[in-house]
Amino acid sequence: MKEKSINYWFFGFYFLLISTLHIVHLLLKPNAAIWCADAIGQCALETILLIILAKTLSLYIPFAINIVGLSLFLILAHTLDFPLVRLMDISFWFALNFMLQEGGDNILELLYASNVSLSNWVLLFFSAVIILISSVLCFKKTQYWSDKIPLYLSFNSLIVLAGGSFFLLYGWDLVTLDRKMLGDMQAYQKILPWKITFFMKEKEYLQVDQPIVALQEHDLLEIEKIHLDAKPDIYLFIVESLREDFINQEIAPHLHSFKEQSLSFQLALANANATHLSWFSLFYSRLPFHWNSLLLKQKAMGSPFLQTLKASGYRIHVYASSRLGYYGMEESLFGRNRMLIDKIVTQDSIEEPTYLKDQAVINCLIEDMQQDKGGRVFITFLDSTHLDYSWPFEKKSAFEPVDQTLNYLKALSNSKEYLEKIKNRYRNALHFVDSLLGRFFIALASDKDALVVITGDHGEEFYEQGHLFHASHLSYPQVHVPLYYRLGSDPKWSGCTLDLISSHMDIFPTLFHYLLKKPFTGNYEGQSVLDKNHWPYAVITRFNACFSPTEFCIHDKEYKAIFRVEKDVFSCRRLQLIDVKSLHDGLVTNKEQIIEERFKPALQRVFTSHE
Repeated sequence: MKEKSINYWFFGFYFLLISTLHIVHLLLKPNAAIWCADAIGQCALETILLIILAKTLSLYIPFAINIVGLSLFLILAHTLDFPLVRLMDISFWFALNFMLQEGGDNILELLYASNVSLSNWVLLFFSAVIILISSVLCFKKTQYWSDKIPLYLSFNSLIVLAGGSFFLLYGWDLVTLDRKMLGDMQAYQKILPWKITFFMKEKEYLQVDQPIVALQEHDLLEIEKIHLDAKPDIYLFIVESLREDFINQEIAPHLHSFKEQSLSFQLALANANATHLSWFSLFYSRLPFHWNSLLLKQKAMGSPFLQTLKASGYRIHVYASSRLGYYGMEESLFGRNRMLIDKIVTQDSIEEPTYLKDQAVINCLIEDMQQDKGGRVFITFLDSTHLDYSWPFEKKSAFEPVDQTLNYLKALSNSKEYLEKIKNRYRNALHFVDSLLGRFFIALASDKDALVVITGDHGEEFYEQGHLFHASHLSYPQVHVPLYYRLGSDPKWSGCTLDLISSHMDIFPTLFHYLLKKPFTGNYEGQSVLDKNHWPYAVITRFNACFSPTEFCIHDKEYKAIFRVEKDVFSCRRLQLIDVKSLHDGLVTNKEQIIEERFKPALQRVFTSHE
C-alpha cells in the first residue's frame, strides 16, 4: 500500500495553535520571553511525537479517526489548561484526575458552583460532537491538499527529528537555567505544555517527627449536656468569598460599623482557600486535613459543637442560599438526614438570581428571630459574593462601570480596565449583602444579649498574586477574611481589636468560652480568642478537590511558610518547603533562618500524635 504524505497542513495548524496558546499565557507574566523558547520547543516535539504515534496507530485504526481524536483531545487539554492554570493554578491533567475520582453528586455540585447552567453544558457537549465530525472532514480535506505537494517522512526520520528536538531543548535548559532560577521558576513551568523543564531548582525538604495521625474514636469531642446560666441567641453568618480589605465605609458601611463596635483582630484568616475545607474547620475546630475522614463519614453525626448545643437545649435554625450539598457538607455539618436541624430554609434553585435567594433567606431569618428569644442558634450562609457576583443589576449599581455578565475570556487577560469591571461586580455584590445585614442589625437592636459572629469562608483574589477568584493558592487576598464577634452587651469586647492571629477554628471554642465563662475543654484544635495564651499561629490549606489537602501554610502574622507533601499528611514524614513569604506575599531571602527561628514549634505541634 502506498505511503500517505504527512498532513503538514493539519499538523502545522496543531503546532501553531498550541504554541500560540502557551506563548500568550507566558506573555501575561513579566519577564517571560526566555520561557517562550521552551514552550515552542515542547510544542514542536509534541507535534512530532503525535505524528509518530498516529502513524503507529494507523496500522490498527483508520488514520483520520485516530489522528483527529488524539489531536482534538490534546487541543482540548492545552486550551482548558490556559484558564485552569491562570485562574486556579491547577493543570488540565490534575482537573481530569479529580473529576474521574469524584462522585456524580459532587461533579454536579461543581458544575452548579461554576454558575454555568446545565443547558449550556449540554450545548457545549453537542458542540464538541459537531466539532469532532467537522474535524474529521477537515483532516480529509487538508490531506488532499498535502497530497498535491507531498511530504514523506519515514519512522526513522521522525525519530531522528524527535531526538534532535529533544537535545536542543536539553541544551537550551542547561544554558538558561541560571537566569530562570532568578524568578518564580515553578510558576513559569506550570504554563509550559509539559509542566516541567529538564533542569529545575533543587527541592528543599524538612523532616517531621511523624505524620499527622488520622482521626481515631478517642479524638472525637465527647458530647454531653453543659450547664448554662443563660442561653442567649447565637447568630453565625458565613458569607461566600468575603474579603477583609473590602470592608470599608463606602462598600460595606453596615459591616464596617459592626466591626467598629465588635471584637475583631489584627489578622483573621480562613483555614482554607476553598469552601468545604473552611466550613469543616469552622464547625469542627479541626485542621482541614480531616475533612473527608472515614470515621466522620461513618458516624455522620454532624458538628460536635452543634451536637453539644442541641443536647443543652438549643434549637438550631439554618438559612442557606449556598448549596449545602457541595462535597456532602450538609451531612458533615448537620448530621445524616439533617438530624441536628430544627428548621431549615434553603434557596438552591439554579435558575433564580443569587441575590434574590440571599434576600429570601434574610427575610425568613428576620421573621423567625422576632419570636420568643433565647435558646436558638441561627446559621446563615449567603452566596451573592460568589463569582460571578450577584446584585440587583436592573437597578442603578453603586459601583460603575460593570458588564451585565462576566466575560471569562476577557478575565484571562491583563486588561486593567476589565479587571476593574470585575472588581466592581464584586463591590456591588458585597454592597448588596451589606444592605441585607443592615436589615438584620436593625431587627437585632432590641436583643442586647445575643451573640453574633460574621465571617467569610475564604477571600477572593483579583490578580494581586497572579490569579483570579479563589482556590488557586494561599495568597493574602484569598485567605484574609473578616472575623467579627459581638459577645452580648459586654463592654469589654465592644470595639476591641486584639493584637493576635485568629482563624475559623477558634469560633466555636470562643463562643463556648463566653457561654461557660471559662475555657471549654475537649478534643479540638482551635482555641478561644478570650484565652490569654492563644496559640500565635494559623494553619491554612489549599483546595485539593475531593482529596485531603497536600499543600498548606503556617502563618505567624508576619510570615507564612508554605509546604507540600507528596502523597498525604497522614503518611508523610517529609515536607517540601515551597516558599516563605511575608504577610502580603513578598518573597524573603533568609527563609532557612525564619523557618528555624519562627516555625519549628508550630510544625512540632501540627505534626504530633493525638494520643
